[in-house]
Amino acid sequence: MFGKSLKSVLGGSFLLLMASTSQARDISYDYVQGAYGSVTDSSLGVDIDADAFSFGGSFSLSPNVAAVVGFSAADYERVQGIEIDSSDFSFGIVGHQSIAPATDVYAGFSVVLADVEISDGFSTYTDDDTGNTITLGLRHMANESAELGFSFSRSDIADDTSNMIGINLLLHTDEKLSFGIGFSTGDDVDVLGFSVRINL
Repeated sequence: MFGKSLKSVLGGSFLLLMASTSQARDISYDYVQGAYGSVTDSSLGVDIDADAFSFGGSFSLSPNVAAVVGFSAADYERVQGIEIDSSDFSFGIVGHQSIAPATDVYAGFSVVLADVEISDGFSTYTDDDTGNTITLGLRHMANESAELGFSFSRSDIADDTSNMIGINLLLHTDEKLSFGIGFSTGDDVDVLGFSVRINL
């Protein structure tokens, strides 16, 4: 139950980490961002919806390496009197390499500190665990104002392994402000996300 319920909130985190990072003409790995994710989790045999919120950023350590950090929280709808809240904090590194003037490939590894709380209105069960996430992806500048991103993520938390694939579009209003939309899916969890980013 613990591992399954965390998939939704982690899906929101992946939207934050997978989203393409670019300024108007260059792919950039320096930003802060907030994101909202609409989650549908069917891993328990019934569709459960949740609202997920993510905050975090990426900060260059060298020309080809960046540090990433993020926090996500999800509030599930109450089902049969049961309420589930999940959250996680993650930190890690991303290595990236240009393979064409407008295209980067990247690989990331993050440590994830996850927590879940389940309540039936009378008693509350809480648990936490430490796991990890591996992310692989590609970023491509379609033109000066739009960037496409594709990614694959694998997480291992609470003795539960889950995979997600994602696609997203980031639109740049100027060199500092960007708006994104993305969709990720995998292992009975779907996430539609929207983001606002400030490029540093």
